[in-house]
Amino acid sequence: MRYHLAARYARRVELCGYREQLLSIGDTVTSRWLDFRKMPSWSCGIARQDCEDLMAADTVIIFTEIPNTILATGGRHVEFGLALAQGKRVIIVGPRENVFHYLLLDSQIFATWNKAFATIRRQHTLCQETLKRQTKAVAKEETPLPRSSPRYPAPAFAIPGGPPR
Repeated sequence: MRYHLAARYARRVELCGYREQLLSIGDTVTSRWLDFRKMPSWSCGIARQDCEDLMAADTVIIFTEIPNTILATGGRHVEFGLALAQGKRVIIVGPRENVFHYLLLDSQIFATWNKAFATIRRQHTLCQETLKRQTKAVAKEETPLPRSSPRYPAPAFAIPGGPPR
């Protein structure tokens, strides 16, 4: 699974830890902004890369804040809107900050990262187990059956030279 992490820039170091947890279970994190130091002259380029990273993800995880407590630029709100517009799966970690967050089901909103990650890890494990079962089933179907199997019954006659004319 490919995840894009969105939060206020001041939480960048914290989110790097979450990225490591996702990587540890074999998932991918597309959020290149986590590796940048904030430079105003880079803003346009970072915004473009951030949009590309979001589009490359299957799921967008938005880390919200308690409303009216922190002055921030609000880029995560744009990312939330882009994710909705693209039909991406969206997960919120933290409180609902605005009316659009109420469009999500309660099962997509988690109070803490630990709760969100526990669900992500459980879903990851279930997907891996399903994939293994499907791979085994396909491999079993592709294995040639012996000529005397029910699918290939033995011929009713054994005349040298082939079937009768």
